Amino acid sequence: MNPALYTRKSEMKRKILFAGIIFSLCTLGFGMYWYVAYGSKGNAQRESQKTVEVAGTIIQISIADTPELRERGLGGRANLVPNEGMLFIFPSEGKYSFWMKNMRFPIDILWISADKKVVDIWHHARPESYPLAFTPKAVAMYVLELPADFATHNNVRIGDMVSL
Repeated sequence: MNPALYTRKSEMKRKILFAGIIFSLCTLGFGMYWYVAYGSKGNAQRESQKTVEVAGTIIQISIADTPELRERGLGGRANLVPNEGMLFIFPSEGKYSFWMKNMRFPIDILWISADKKVVDIWHHARPESYPLAFTPKAVAMYVLELPADFATHNNVRIGDMVSL
C-alpha cells in the first residue's frame, strides 16, 4: 500500500471525526440553550401561565415574579397577541419604573396596588422611547404589561379593580 495514500486516508478520517465532534458539541450546546431559554420551567426562566380580569376582559398572562424574569420582561419577544400580557409581581409596594429595553412592539403599562386597584396607566409605550423610564405617580405592587391600546379599547381607568 502506498504510504502517502494511507496518510491521506488517515488524515481524512481524522478531519471527518473532528467535524463530527464539533457538530455534535454545537448541536448539544444549542439544545441546552433552547431548553434553558424556552423549554425549562426552572427558576430563572419560569413563566407560569395564569389569567387576570381587567375591565371585564380575561387576559392570559405570564408571571414575572423573580428578579431575573422581571429584568427580562417582554424584551426580545416578537409581540403580544390580543388578551395576552405579563404580570410583574414585586415583594412590596413601590414606585417601580419600566423601560423599553430590547422591546420590539409598543405596550400599555398598568400599575396595580396591593389592594388590586389600577393606580396609574401609561398608554402606548414605544420601543424607541428607550432609555426613558416610565414611573408611576403612586406606589404599586403589581405591574401589568398589555398590548398597546388595550387600556383605551377596554376603557380601563385609574381606580378600576383587577382580578388577580
